[in-house]
Amino acid sequence: MDEEELAARRQARRKKSGWKRPRRIYSLWARAGMAVGIIVVSVFLAINLIAKGVRPYREAGIQKSQLGATLQRSDALATENAALARRIVYLKSPQGIASEARKIGYLRPGEIPMVVEGSAERSEDRSTLSAPKQLPSRGGGPVLRFWSHLTGH
Repeated sequence: MDEEELAARRQARRKKSGWKRPRRIYSLWARAGMAVGIIVVSVFLAINLIAKGVRPYREAGIQKSQLGATLQRSDALATENAALARRIVYLKSPQGIASEARKIGYLRPGEIPMVVEGSAERSEDRSTLSAPKQLPSRGGGPVLRFWSHLTGH
């Protein structure tokens, strides 16, 4: 049997079984819809890829700022610790003991206590105090907020 006979037999079988080759004619709207779907998926994947690429740099920036804040706090605590150490040394001295004793009302032998009435406590001038400043809000629309979220800036 040669190929022509085989092709003829196949054709005859197809006609008997009622099998038809499906036609693949898509309308303009179907093709446009598929193109839009492919574009949307591609854009989504591109944004996801960019976000995954930017994330390590964003986290590095956050960690760098946290490190700076931690170092500043460490320096402030070291300064405070040194001041407290000097205060401890002073309070262990005879002059420190005497000054603290006077603050709580002790007198040396032979001293006469004097109380002055009508002396007002020091009042702070409230007009010189200013209200705490608020940080400016981040505006700029959704694209800038998204970029700010990605980069941390």
